Formats: sequence, C-alpha cells, structure tokens
Amino acid sequence: MPKLSSLQIFDKIEERLRDLEAGKEIEAREINVLLTTQQKQKLKADWQAQQKLRKLKRPTAFTVYEAKHKNVVAWIYKCHKLASKTRAERVKLLTAQTKCAEALAKAHATADKLVKSKLNNAVWFDRELDTTLCVDELAFPQFPRHFS
Repeated sequence: MPKLSSLQIFDKIEERLRDLEAGKEIEAREINVLLTTQQKQKLKADWQAQQKLRKLKRPTAFTVYEAKHKNVVAWIYKCHKLASKTRAERVKLLTAQTKCAEALAKAHATADKLVKSKLNNAVWFDRELDTTLCVDELAFPQFPRHFS
C-alpha cells in the first residue's frame, strides 16, 4: 500500500471523524494507518484513563447540582414558551427570565463549589466551567461581561 501524504491523511481523518459522528464504527486498522506512533500511544493512554473513569462512581454531591441544572432547563423552556405581545405577557416573561437567571446562578455556584472543593471533580463535567457565565451587567455593573 502506498504511503499517504499529509493532505491525504488529513482528509482521511476528517472522513473518519464524520463517520464517528454519524455513529458508524471504524476498524482499528484504519486508525493505525492514519496515526503516528506518538498519536497511537496518546490514544491508548487516553483510552485507559477513560476506562478508569468509567469504573469510578459519580460523587453523590452531583445529585444536588443535577437537580439545579434541571430547574434551569425547565425555566429556559418556560421562557421560550411565553409570548410577549401584551404587557401582562411581558411581565410574566420578565419574571420567568429573572427566576431562570437566579436558578442558573445557583446551579453555577454549586458546580463551581464542587470543582473547587476537589479538583478531581472537574472530570465529571463535559467542559470547562465558565466563570463569566452568570455575570449579569445589570446586577454587577462593576464586572461588565466584555471585560471579564
């Protein structure tokens, strides 16, 4: 089999990523052809770390956060459903948005507290926590969002 150029490898990797995102399985030999020795070692190490993580039991402290997160999602859904044509509807929408913002701030504070209490807790989130997420320019004018 002829050796692939860098551009061909890049194209093949993009194809394989699209396949993975579409839920298709990829054979191990396809991965081995496209990756360098270092990349294969990194993949193996990351896979082993993921396997260890899957064996761990999620801390019970996350139950409180998850309940608060569900509350935020419910408020967001309610805000989307509310119309804002009449004055009364706008008042209801503003009230719902305020409660949504309060729920979001509480959920974020809980998540932040979980991560700061034990750094290993960060692995239970699917992304880095954004500390500017709950900053409201009206409530905290000394911390405008665009300067955070």
